Amino acid sequence: MKNKLNDPIIEQPEPITLLLPVIEKNLEIAGIKVSRNEIIKKFYTLTPRIAIITGAVDHPAQIYDDEISKILIKKLWELNAIPLKTTMPAICDGIAQGHYGMRFSLKSRNLSAEFLSNYLIAHHYNGAIIITSCDKTPAAYVAAAIIVDKFYKKYFNKQFYALFINTPEMKDIMVPNFLKEEFNDIFKIIPANLSNERLRCNVYAKYFKFLHSASNLKRVKLKRAEEFLKRLSEFTCPTGGTCPFLGTGSTSKFVLFGLGLVPDKFAFLTPENYKSILNESDEVLKFFLKNIKENKIEYSVSNIVKNNFDNSIRIFGTISGSLNWFLHFEFLSDNLGLNYNRSKILRTMKNVKVYFNYNKSIYDFANSYKSQREFFSFIFHKGIIKDQITVSGFWSKRLNKINKFYTDFILKEPIESPFYEFKSNIFNSVLIKLTPEEKKNMERFHNKLFLTKVYYSEDDCNRDLLNPKNLLLKILKSSTKEKVYRVEKWNKGDIRIAIFILKEGYKADGMPEMYYSTEYINSDLFLRSNTILITDGRFSGATYGFAFGYMQPEAVYSKKLLSLKDGEILHFDFNKRELKLLK
Repeated sequence: MKNKLNDPIIEQPEPITLLLPVIEKNLEIAGIKVSRNEIIKKFYTLTPRIAIITGAVDHPAQIYDDEISKILIKKLWELNAIPLKTTMPAICDGIAQGHYGMRFSLKSRNLSAEFLSNYLIAHHYNGAIIITSCDKTPAAYVAAAIIVDKFYKKYFNKQFYALFINTPEMKDIMVPNFLKEEFNDIFKIIPANLSNERLRCNVYAKYFKFLHSASNLKRVKLKRAEEFLKRLSEFTCPTGGTCPFLGTGSTSKFVLFGLGLVPDKFAFLTPENYKSILNESDEVLKFFLKNIKENKIEYSVSNIVKNNFDNSIRIFGTISGSLNWFLHFEFLSDNLGLNYNRSKILRTMKNVKVYFNYNKSIYDFANSYKSQREFFSFIFHKGIIKDQITVSGFWSKRLNKINKFYTDFILKEPIESPFYEFKSNIFNSVLIKLTPEEKKNMERFHNKLFLTKVYYSEDDCNRDLLNPKNLLLKILKSSTKEKVYRVEKWNKGDIRIAIFILKEGYKADGMPEMYYSTEYINSDLFLRSNTILITDGRFSGATYGFAFGYMQPEAVYSKKLLSLKDGEILHFDFNKRELKLLK
């Protein structure tokens, strides 16, 4: 039986018998009761089968996926499509943070892309609605859809179509006053960087470091510190969703929207509004299904992503997003055959300034569709988004309707790009992201000498960072008197420290995030003022401070890096973008 959807499943005798109970169960879960005859009729009248890709609900960003899928199943069935839900597990970087599980996080991106593409091809779906998650999975799912599209073009002379829905943002709150008062009673004063921040998982980590350092210094009893942290944890992460700061998860929402794969109202959702928005999604879904039924080439996943790749990079630049997306852009570029490396990504962002007020809560942004419309229309008017086709039509039709911009998510005074690539005589390249305040403070590091301290494990480094005085003694003992004198003389009496965490690259150890290392450095006044961190690992989207990562090549491929010793001298030159090991 030949068919205009060019669907090999229709032509085989066995698949329908196995799909019938699956389709029945999917519809039943969504509260739809139909006869088998009605399902069979749809199946053989070339009704497109749409995979609904959800995440396993042991991930905080995915706990709403089941409810979202129920709404989608009902909508798709009513709009004459056959919906079939499936679940993809994902590693939560927060749950894996700081222990061995983080070594598997980035690796899961490649595995997820391969498995999802294999699955979609083997069951031969005509399209997919993909509910994204955090960290690696958005990039993995885009790559999977591209792989399927390329396969369909090659073997079936047809396209694959995908529509993405970004998972809701987590609600965030301030630290309750009674806990602030208790903290004040312990320390007499709350550090400004804690008292003014919303209570998120990364802020909780700052309290953890601060209290444990204080207990080591006998400023507070360990038992009292632990009791306070237990009470504080009760109020942290009050709902599920993506962490509401510009980490990799929230950055992914901007990036996927920029890739043209996410309809307007599906880009930023909250636990409170996602049901009402999805219940009003008929027109969006009709448009998506129409393109599938008519086999429109221009709306294929590969075409949309390829045409919007630069748009997405520029949007990433204008929000000052997570450095992890340098890895993901390279990954997607490989799947598209575009050959983007980090230098080309930086060139694509050249002259793009930061317009997004990244200090505000992404939850608040998600809660205001008006703010979203104004921000994206603003950067469209600025020429950051070039007019290209998207899953919902051309950008000019989506964003060219607003002429006045009042939202406080748009910075009144844009900021220069915070992304920098540094070179060295012991490696080829590292990346750093600097806030405007950090860039102002660069003077204390520019043209200074640093004594090196080398670790081959983040865990070993973190243990030393919890006791900064012992760390400094270790570094001084590892060096010669001549080198220490040379550093002090050059720095006019100061000792600066360059911590290397090596053998944490993708090949060696899965490229885990060095989140706690940077938190521990920035939570200590001495370390924050005197230390830079250099690693072949990667960083959390919440990372701040003078931390260089994503080293190329990673240490296991470099004799120079593996021969690096404690107590050597490193020269830092910000103007030349150089970290040079001195003889």
